[in-house]
Amino acid sequence: MTPDETLEDDMRNYVWKGMNLTSEDGRRIKADVMLRVPYDREFAMQRDDVGHPAHERVHMFAPYQKERWRMAYDANKLDAPKTAARFMYHPVGVEVDTVPQFYLTTAFGGRLRENSRTYPSVSDAYAALGRDVSIVMGMSSQLEWLQTQNASATDANASLTELAFPLLGRSNWEIGMAVQTEYRQLAYALEDIVMAHIQNGDFVRWGEKYGVDYRLPARFQTATEGTEAIAQTP
Repeated sequence: MTPDETLEDDMRNYVWKGMNLTSEDGRRIKADVMLRVPYDREFAMQRDDVGHPAHERVHMFAPYQKERWRMAYDANKLDAPKTAARFMYHPVGVEVDTVPQFYLTTAFGGRLRENSRTYPSVSDAYAALGRDVSIVMGMSSQLEWLQTQNASATDANASLTELAFPLLGRSNWEIGMAVQTEYRQLAYALEDIVMAHIQNGDFVRWGEKYGVDYRLPARFQTATEGTEAIAQTP
């Protein structure tokens, strides 16, 4: 899916109302479940001006991964960036219509805009690393996977680093799923599946397989630690 301007727009278009485009029988096209939904309990429980649930048409659930913004940089051309000032002197690649793109084109009165380069995807931006850009901003899991898959496919000596970006907003968040509120039984079934894979360590193993540093949401850490302790008890 192509993201809209806000999460509310995405959930309306893809989960409960559907796109303006219709199928052959005239029905709006929508999904049964949306994956990789930024999860925030306060947002999910938000109320409108008269006290009604603001997002009553959607049920968000099962946050299964912590995500964060990171950077890949060409170690042949620069040391690990310590501040956002590096963006004024080195071209930076970002995916179109993402938080990093908005940041580079608006932060600090637009001083970073001249060196920003926009690409259709993070993969396209990463492919330009070492040639057209010296830095790529994107989600940690994407950059980690790209670094693993393309170790010899770019002209750069790619390294990853983190940086606290002023004015970027939230730098860490959880990722879960969403369904139309009438599909609660589907949500319960999916949550059981996710919890089973978290507790038996599958998510960690999948991360290792694809070169991703899997980070477990805090609410599940106690549960998995308890499961491991029981398994180790003679």
